Amino acid sequence: MVPVRLIISLAVIGMIAALAVAGCRTLTPTVESNTMQGWCDEASCEVTSLVRGGVARDVDDPLAAWGTRRVVSAELPDGCVYVSFGGDPDPDGDGVLSPVVLGSGAVIVYRMQGGGARYAWMPQGFPGFRAGVFQNGRWTVSSQSFIIHNNGRCRLVFELVEEFSIQYLLVYPG
Repeated sequence: MVPVRLIISLAVIGMIAALAVAGCRTLTPTVESNTMQGWCDEASCEVTSLVRGGVARDVDDPLAAWGTRRVVSAELPDGCVYVSFGGDPDPDGDGVLSPVVLGSGAVIVYRMQGGGARYAWMPQGFPGFRAGVFQNGRWTVSSQSFIIHNNGRCRLVFELVEEFSIQYLLVYPG
């Protein structure tokens, strides 16, 4: 016959283990969301310093030297649905992503699984983000926002450019 104390001890250990697993499942999305917020804050600081002290490249001049650039690397967590520079690619939350620019495009938007979109607005007067398009050996300005919809490692280049006397931050893979 099995002692009653052994059965009670095993039941208590099982409940503690179940609570620990449930706690980890609850904690993981919070940790991932905090990771994304930290990365967005870091990217925001990098591009802010780039804009304040940088020189823009005139994309209309094919002989112009590169504008001031910053390279930002990150490990996007598994729970990341998308990160967008310049717009909210899924404003209605239906899962269909569209690279539409929001306002002037001076915003970083990300969404984690099971949550809504989070917005990080850049300061007033900040140049808008635009997806870079590689044409004729140069990166040029598009009319779209830049979207990352894969988690894992990413490396982005931000370049300060000017088109028709309007400054933009080009975003393209690095």
